[in-house]
Amino acid sequence: MINGFAQCTKEKQVNKYFIKGGELAKGIVKELTEIVLQDDIPVPATAGGNVTTSTLSPFSNKIMIYCVSLFCSFSLGGNSLGTAFSLRNDLSAKFSVFMKDIFEYAHEGAKIMIKYGWLVGRTTANRKKGKIKWDCKSKGFCFEYKFIKNIRKGASNRIWFECPFIIDI
Repeated sequence: MINGFAQCTKEKQVNKYFIKGGELAKGIVKELTEIVLQDDIPVPATAGGNVTTSTLSPFSNKIMIYCVSLFCSFSLGGNSLGTAFSLRNDLSAKFSVFMKDIFEYAHEGAKIMIKYGWLVGRTTANRKKGKIKWDCKSKGFCFEYKFIKNIRKGASNRIWFECPFIIDI
């Protein structure tokens, strides 16, 4: 899928990012295949499907890079479970290296998303009359929150978000 994304995108930086992800995935599959073959275990078949020659993008760059971000998150979670339940120390060590590489790749993608305005960066809180106002430039979802409760007599128990909704604490 990531090769198809790379083929369709017009942005050079996003294209390089997708190609890098494809190479990372190939490397991980190659290393795990070698481990499985050394232990005389049959290698599972890879998923079917081919990339067409079309360069017309069915999705926006924003959605494609977000999908890759989700793939990275799922991969980190799966590798964490594999590391936790594996009885083989060599596999746990390999998964840890893979997770480091995947995390660095996902972090690079987050930087690209922030650069193009597809992801809101880190938020900061300003104290003002017992309320917290978030410095969100968009009216969308903010990815990092810090909850600060102003504890004093008569202080409000409400937190107001610039991305407009109110939560009772």
